[in-house]
Amino acid sequence: MVKVLSPLQIVGLVWFCASIILALSTTVYFRFWLRRRDVKVMLGLAAVPGYLEMLYMKWCREHSQSGTVVLSLRFVLLVNVLLSALIVVPFVIMKN
Repeated sequence: MVKVLSPLQIVGLVWFCASIILALSTTVYFRFWLRRRDVKVMLGLAAVPGYLEMLYMKWCREHSQSGTVVLSLRFVLLVNVLLSALIVVPFVIMKN
């Protein structure tokens, strides 16, 4: 017997998938953005939270830039992924 997801579960799954896709795509874009500015990025560490941000802050210090907006956006995206995982995954599992 196939269980049908409720509309609330569908909205939650869309939120979860969208937050993952957004976080991954911005990480990839951020990595290429740093590479274009001649920042040495280790590929194996690029997905570790905080690594790209650390390199970005070093770049900002060298070029007298403020990195507050970019770092705030990255923080909000990370919190969004964590919230969606903590809320949606147990909700979907408990309903099935």
